[in-house]
Amino acid sequence: MRPFLFLSLSAAGLMAVGLASSLPAHASGKGSLEALYQRASSGVVVVFSLPEDGAGTMGAGIVLSRRGLILTNAHVLAPSSSGSLAGRTLRVYFRPPRTTGNFQDDLTRMAPARILALSRRLDLALLSVGPVPADIRPLPLAPSREISPGTRVLAIGHPEQGGLWTLTSGIVSARINDLGGVPGKEAFQTDASINRGNSGGPLLDRRGEVIGVNTAIARKSSDGLAITSVNFALRSGVVRRWLRRKVPQEVAAILPPPSPDTYPGGSFIRRSGKRDSPQKAVSPDPLTGRRQGSLAQPGKGKIVTPSRKAPVPYREEAALRHEKESLLRMGQTMEDQIRQTFGTR
Repeated sequence: MRPFLFLSLSAAGLMAVGLASSLPAHASGKGSLEALYQRASSGVVVVFSLPEDGAGTMGAGIVLSRRGLILTNAHVLAPSSSGSLAGRTLRVYFRPPRTTGNFQDDLTRMAPARILALSRRLDLALLSVGPVPADIRPLPLAPSREISPGTRVLAIGHPEQGGLWTLTSGIVSARINDLGGVPGKEAFQTDASINRGNSGGPLLDRRGEVIGVNTAIARKSSDGLAITSVNFALRSGVVRRWLRRKVPQEVAAILPPPSPDTYPGGSFIRRSGKRDSPQKAVSPDPLTGRRQGSLAQPGKGKIVTPSRKAPVPYREEAALRHEKESLLRMGQTMEDQIRQTFGTR
């Protein structure tokens, strides 16, 4: 047995900003990595969780639906497995049409989030933020059963001391069952560079489809020996099954049911359980990745909160000031907080 220190990835503070990623110049059959990054990166968000007191946490998230479903890791919202989520302020920041490498300029498109479903056992959380901006492209969840070691993969996230929306690449190194001893927690091991702050972000194939959710890293064995290039992403198949279990009970009004007689292109179910008239499914559908139609574009420059209150402008400086100040404070205390939060995990 080879014991090692198992770390979750969410940054317990703000990373120093300065775009650190370098994009490989070669092209694949589906186009260059630059083009793939431009298509896929808007489907990755910054997730920020701020408790009533103390330092907050940040990580990445995946936009699954134009209606505002965001997938992330549970530990991004509360790093400790026993930590309370009560009283936490959850925010999601969408990627701007053009990033500047400046933290305050790039984190202006904010939307408040609420938790729809959460599994600490699988380390998954599903958030809702309301309709997403018109330029944001949801990322499809691909079946993971066809992925084998040697498959080229990409990761997009916000690594500690790196740039926001950083791109890295590598391969699937192995398929892992029961990650961390948790039954059903199937994962890919990858050598793509992943660090704290990548938690909840996508592991992508060369088509830009999500095959995994970046979740954990191994960095040190029990005897202190350094471990490199051993990172783990929860397989998309696990996520798909988890969503299907949660949809009928918790988010039936947002995701269509998986039964083949009503989907794809079939009916949605209201919260009352009664069938609604047929509608076009969200495009692309988060479970199948197939394009089933389109949804009316939300109002430009505004987002509707899940509580259906008045729309909240993206650039509402007074509302964002507290978040920016909090994130800056997080940056000043990042090293201490990371040691306190992750040092013994």
